[in-house]
Amino acid sequence: MKQTILIYGTTGNGKTSLAATAEHPIKFLDVEARAQNIHPDDKEGIEFERVKTPEDIRNFYLKNIALAKSGKFPFKTIVIDSLREVQRIFFQEYEKKADKSKDNWKWTAWDREHADIHNFLRSMRDFPVMYDINLIMTCPAYEEKDGETTVQFPLLDGLSKFINEVMGQFDSIFYIQPTMIGNTIEYKLITRNTGKIKAKNPSRTLATVLDVTEGKDNRWTLKTILEPEKKEVTVK
Repeated sequence: MKQTILIYGTTGNGKTSLAATAEHPIKFLDVEARAQNIHPDDKEGIEFERVKTPEDIRNFYLKNIALAKSGKFPFKTIVIDSLREVQRIFFQEYEKKADKSKDNWKWTAWDREHADIHNFLRSMRDFPVMYDINLIMTCPAYEEKDGETTVQFPLLDGLSKFINEVMGQFDSIFYIQPTMIGNTIEYKLITRNTGKIKAKNPSRTLATVLDVTEGKDNRWTLKTILEPEKKEVTVK
């Protein structure tokens, strides 16, 4: 069975580029307009769609679920780049409609937007479960102090309960971390919870750290990471 995957990390660390290395053909919801960051070799077999309004996002789901139900969905992967931007679009809808004379208008808008996010995620989960299509979403990251430890979380507006509920909607959560190796920067994918980084891979068929640096011959791509026959690899 295919998976729902969340890839998060600091802006500019290659989330969009990594998402584009999943199994092709890909239906790519380019919410952040970052398609230009994808390597030209990876763009073949990707159909991009830009959205700017909540109605665009809802129509994206309705249009593609109808195709999937008809058996005519031509894609192996859906990418949504990014969940943070989807949240912002939903919030702006309620912000425009809010009665700003009320002190709690922003909380009310957040509550409605949070409900939209949960409904959106639950709806999109139909694709991996029912139609054998991987669903991949990206999100920026932020740091939060947990006692003496700085912990990385997906950057979403809301209390920790909401963020944890959102994370619970995904089968796997991966974090991209830049690492200096000599004079060059390499990008490592963290696949398991380290205490400082929230991540998970329930099948436990992956090492904790995978090299996803673009251009390297032995680079891990999402296609290779999600191969169902993958055997256990050495944990670093």
